Amino acid sequence: LRDGWARPWPVGPEMLCYMLSHEAHHRGQVCMLAHQLGFPLPIKVTSGIWNWEKLWKE
Repeated sequence: LRDGWARPWPVGPEMLCYMLSHEAHHRGQVCMLAHQLGFPLPIKVTSGIWNWEKLWKE
């Protein structure tokens, strides 16, 4: 179950797509908040947070 009020989702491509888009949403929020606070992230960092293969191994 996702939490107490939400209906469970069947395992499958829909759930995978939701999980990937939700993860991307949070990564985008990090970049946006840093920029809004006056600390724009270097290109190496902003592109690095999308390198899932590397992050998976860390």
